[in-house]
Amino acid sequence: SFDNFELILVDDGSNDGSKQVAESFSRIDKRIRILQQQNQGVSVARNTGIEHSLGKYIAFCDADDYYGKDRLYNLYEKIENNDIVFTNYLNVNENGNIIKETSYLNRSFYLESKKEHLDFIINVIFQKKCSWTVSCLVKRNIIVDNDIRFNTKCGNFGEDLGFVLESLLYSKNVLISDDNSYFYVSHSGSMSDKNNDVIRMDSMNEIAKSFYERCKRIGYKKYEKILAIIHFLIMYGQYYKMIGKSVYPELKKEIRKINDRNFYYQMVKRLLFSYKEICEYTDKRTAKQILLFTNYCLHGNWERFKIESAVFYKFLI
Repeated sequence: SFDNFELILVDDGSNDGSKQVAESFSRIDKRIRILQQQNQGVSVARNTGIEHSLGKYIAFCDADDYYGKDRLYNLYEKIENNDIVFTNYLNVNENGNIIKETSYLNRSFYLESKKEHLDFIINVIFQKKCSWTVSCLVKRNIIVDNDIRFNTKCGNFGEDLGFVLESLLYSKNVLISDDNSYFYVSHSGSMSDKNNDVIRMDSMNEIAKSFYERCKRIGYKKYEKILAIIHFLIMYGQYYKMIGKSVYPELKKEIRKINDRNFYYQMVKRLLFSYKEICEYTDKRTAKQILLFTNYCLHGNWERFKIESAVFYKFLI
């Protein structure tokens, strides 16, 4: 129902005949452009698409997902007075049967101060009050003018979170829409399926580092302690893979695998002195438990970390 768009298909070294399928469509529809590159992964492929894009807005669709027929029309109707629009999504299987349906309601946010941007990231993004994946629609000038790209150092894991967080820093008008026309396909063999149980602490530390460095460049120096909280939240998914299995001793081994451990320990140490700031976002008991866990990450002292794994649910619910 909306036809004024360009479709950029990035052939990231495919060998399954999809290039020929794409070319057959591009011959009959001039809106379709095909870009080719050697296989370098999803982050490089998306960056290639950004660099060749011409439109006023940018949206993404992963190779195994698809859009509903009115999605672009609905997004275009909502983006005019906003910088970024997040939407619902339908999680479906390979046959199109619904596995999960999100139900975020229409809500607008005006983020003027730096603190408001950080509060939104903690209270909305990390409290799972919107779908923050790259299925959102973003004004192209926010991405291009501020040189925002997908992180190529994170092994194609978590790159969408990093992209969204950095884009939000430059977005004043943010809309969470109840549009439900992005179809996220779950099937065995997908990237997300393969990554479910793999520990990716180094990848997420890279995402957190890139976000932190951008914040420092654009004047967030006074919010170092809140940035330490965001580092914890970015790392939390990887922590929980071990917390959920009660394999705490393995955590110390995984921390040692992080390439930039200096940055990791810098943020962990800063979090230890951020009790007051943590209490802005949760209750005192949970704040103390987070600090106990942080102390364990820093020193690996099991005796000082006697805490049930379930307490970490509370911070993110």
